[in-house]
Parts: sequence; C-alpha cells; structure tokens
Amino acid sequence: MAPGIRWGIVGTAGIANPVIEQGIRPADGQVVAIGSRNLAKAQEFAKKHSIPQAYGSYEEVISDADVDAVYIALPACWHEEITIKAAQHKKHVLCEKPVAENRAIVAKMIEACIEEGVVFVDGTWFAHHPRTAFIRNLLHPKEDGATSKIGRVRNVMARFTFSSPDMGADNIRVQPDVEPLAALGDIGWYTVRTSLIAYDFELPEKAVAVTTATHPVTGAVTQLSGTLIYSQGRSATFDISFNSAFDQSATITGELGLIRIPDCYHPYAGRASEGKETFSKVFLQNGGDGTKLEEIGVEVDKNQCEYYIRGFHECVAGEKDWKVLARESYAIHAVLDAVWASAHNDSKPVAVVAEHSF
Repeated sequence: MAPGIRWGIVGTAGIANPVIEQGIRPADGQVVAIGSRNLAKAQEFAKKHSIPQAYGSYEEVISDADVDAVYIALPACWHEEITIKAAQHKKHVLCEKPVAENRAIVAKMIEACIEEGVVFVDGTWFAHHPRTAFIRNLLHPKEDGATSKIGRVRNVMARFTFSSPDMGADNIRVQPDVEPLAALGDIGWYTVRTSLIAYDFELPEKAVAVTTATHPVTGAVTQLSGTLIYSQGRSATFDISFNSAFDQSATITGELGLIRIPDCYHPYAGRASEGKETFSKVFLQNGGDGTKLEEIGVEVDKNQCEYYIRGFHECVAGEKDWKVLARESYAIHAVLDAVWASAHNDSKPVAVVAEHSF
C-alpha cells in the first residue's frame, strides 16, 4: 500500500463527496486541495470537507507541489486537457468515466501518463471490488489445472437502467457538449465493462446498436440497446436507460452453467447505505436443469469506494500494474466507439478496432 498520498480534487461534482469521505480518507489518503473555476464554490466545498487549500482554477491544483495525485471529478470534455497537464506536473491521475469521447483521445491520455511516469486509472468502483475478482476467477481461473465454473462463455446479458423522468436539459448527463456519449458513456460503460470481464477482455469482432430514446430538448441518447458479436457464435447484449425502473443485473451464460449477478455495479455488500451486509454474492448454476441456483461469493469489510481508492494507491506504490487497468479502459472505449457508430448509422454492424496495446 501507499498510505498518505496527498490528493488534489479537480472539480466539485457530487461524485467527489463519496470519493473523499468513503474512499480517500478511509484508505489513508489526505485531501490537501480542491479546485473549481468558481473560487467561492471551491471554498464552500473545502469548508464542507475540511480541505486546507481551495483554488479558483483547476491549474492551481495541478501545479500545487503538495499534491501527489489528482482526482478529476469533471465532465468528459475536460478529461484530456486536465490529465495531460497533470501528467506533465508529475501527478498521478484518477479520472472519472467515461474517460473521453473516443479511444483516440483515451490513448493520448494514457500515453501522456506513460511518458511522464505517472499512474492513470479510470473511475470505475466495481472494478476494484473483491467480488469482481472472484467472478473473474470463476470464469477464467489462473490456478494450474483449474477450469471455468460454467464452461466457455457463450453469452452475456447486462442491464443498467434507472428512471429519471424529470432529468432537465441542465443535467450534464444529457448535455452533448460536455458529455458527448450521454447514457452510453454514463451507464453503458458499466455494461460494456461487464461484458468484457466475462470474455477476459477479448474484444468482440463487431457491434450493433440502436438508440430507442433521446432527450426531448438536447437530443442526447437516453436509452440504447446493443449487441457485441464475437466469433464462434458468442455474444453479449446490453440495455441502458435513463427512462426505466432501476436494474443493475447481469447474467453470464456458459456451455455448462451460468452466473447471475443482481447487483452488478453497486454491490449491496460494500455500500455505505447497506452497512450491515458483508457477504457479496452471486448465483451460480452449474449444470442441472436450471432450477437450482447456488449462492456463492466473498466477504467484504470495506465500502467499495475504499477498495477502489486502495486499488489506486497500490498502483502508485507499484504493487499493482496500472497499465493493465489502462488497457481495459482503452478496450472499453474501443467497444463504445463501435456501438456509438452503429447506433448513429441505422444499426449497421461496425467493426471493433483497437490500434494501441500500451
């Protein structure tokens, strides 16, 4: 671990609140600076979280000699500029997702961090939750002679939906100028990541997608369905929506069984609001006629945001290879590019292309 990392927060978005209080501080990090383009807003945020230094610009956080790492709590339109500037100032970078508008920009950001010798990690909490590692090992065990609990993966079905009928045009989620990918970048990111986890980050050959709803004022995508097509008849299907009842489920089906995950992206065990639950479970059907599902899982002793920040600290300390996580970020955006292109071209199949390996 790398305790005592000094953090600068770039932006005062709501997501920064739990990252500080549920993640950075429990993980032994220190929040030493906050920056906003509005100094008064930065000062208010600093007072709320007892942060010693408030700045009226993002650049002042990045250039602060007392900052070791920055957390970028800004819309996607800012990520490239802030990441590259932070890297040039030798700051490690934790960047909210989606990382950028497309994979080319993501590659540029990662390459800047490689060149400057700093860490880059995207802001996906569940990627660091112990249950995610548990699921990956069920599907792709690393032990000699071990085999997948469900056989070869054939299909993934992932959903992330919530109902927000009053989402106004002032919500950044539906402002194309600041969040170009709208629902696809906001929640489609999770479903695509889950699909890639199931296939051990093997990229699909192509993607097909259809937009089924858009925001009435901004035209941003609010509902979309997609299918990722793999070789040999394998696939992954996902649905995302700002207009449907809450669902965060995934089912991974193999040749011999399946895994059901009812709380895929925000596991009930490891959430501040569900503090009494410590067993993070999945449902395993291994053979049989489909009528029996076994509950299996892992014990957790932390909020998943703390796991996320500790994972970042381990990357900074050299205990975990951050480039593995960076390659995953890039792979997700390679898929998102193809999904977006298909959805905007009459749902024609679009090849998934990834030019960089890092």
